[in-house]
Amino acid sequence: MTALVGILVPAAPWSARLVGAGSKAVSLLHPDGALVSVVARKSDMEARAMGHGEWARFRNELEPLLDSQNAMVGWDGSRLLCAGRATLDFSEASVWDPRPLIRRAGRPPRSVASMEAMLQEAMRAADPDGEDYGIHGGGPFASGFAALEAADGFPANLVGFGPGTTPAGDDWLAGYLAAADMEAGTPGQAAGELRERVAERLGTTTAAGRSLLLGALAGIPPAYIVALALALATGGAADLEAAVRAALGHGASSGRDALSGLAAGIRAAVVA
Repeated sequence: MTALVGILVPAAPWSARLVGAGSKAVSLLHPDGALVSVVARKSDMEARAMGHGEWARFRNELEPLLDSQNAMVGWDGSRLLCAGRATLDFSEASVWDPRPLIRRAGRPPRSVASMEAMLQEAMRAADPDGEDYGIHGGGPFASGFAALEAADGFPANLVGFGPGTTPAGDDWLAGYLAAADMEAGTPGQAAGELRERVAERLGTTTAAGRSLLLGALAGIPPAYIVALALALATGGAADLEAAVRAALGHGASSGRDALSGLAAGIRAAVVA
């Protein structure tokens, strides 16, 4: 893939601690307390992610350094460097910022009621068994979600709530804010009061959650949520089902949680 740098990746220079090297992303803990991720696929891009076609080599070179707990990766504005042995060149990278695409799509020509029906149908088709787990099941997280939903601070009180490296509540909020942005046609500007309340709570979630929510607050959700929103606004049933299937494969439950938030945001627009 072409090298990409998310629009919210902090300006150079900086050094961040290597905290993870998984099957899809290398995770760097930036001094601002939020993650910067290095990914292999455009479909995994986020506002604070960097994508590169040589990701696998970079990840393999970094993996032996994880045990040290002190491995640092530096960013000089054109390269990522670690311990003189792992390097990725971004000197010809493009900026990843989906907001112009969302704005060009404009406000959806479909009614929010029809979008809700389409989304529910696509979710049933893509996930007919509808597994119950986390905030969707009958366990303690689901009970906790129901209690927060009934509280006055909902949905801002979901920041940091639930299972996952990126807490389920943060994924839900990313979907919810994407629905608000899609309906308004102005990414990052809808639901201003909610955005302020979420921003005030960023210190209560994980580094991965902060990274996700910083993007969502700016109107830049992860690429898979962007794909969902665009398919929902202007795509056909097959396009939407494909986007839902891709979302359900994102993380252990992140995609399902974001879909729930997206559906809730659309329902809120119906009521409004």
